[in-house]
Amino acid sequence: MGGQVGYLYDFGSIIAGGELSYSQVPDDFWASDHSVARLKGRVGYDAGIFQPYVVAGASQWMYPGATYGTANGYLYGLGGEIAVTDNVRVGLEYIVDGNNSLTWSGGMGPYDFETHEITLRVSMSF
Repeated sequence: MGGQVGYLYDFGSIIAGGELSYSQVPDDFWASDHSVARLKGRVGYDAGIFQPYVVAGASQWMYPGATYGTANGYLYGLGGEIAVTDNVRVGLEYIVDGNNSLTWSGGMGPYDFETHEITLRVSMSF
């Protein structure tokens, strides 16, 4: 569960912008929920009510407790949105978030990992 705030600019047939998102991530593998903040750049095509796009950026994973710590990564992916009304868009986004710097404060690591995520998105324009 999370949220995002961003800005898109319509250059005619090209739409570009940026986004900052934050998510809480349930995690059975590490036995502890964690969170991730992402800063993304986005470029897409204005095909009327449908907007396909590509995305790339950086992420920071935050693990609770003194034995876990934080890790920085990169991300890339693609998505598409459909305008439901003039102010509401619904879409899907697929991203790959990679990380090769996860080091726990207890000295374990570094660890490499990569997540593949599909996100259902609802966005409002103001």
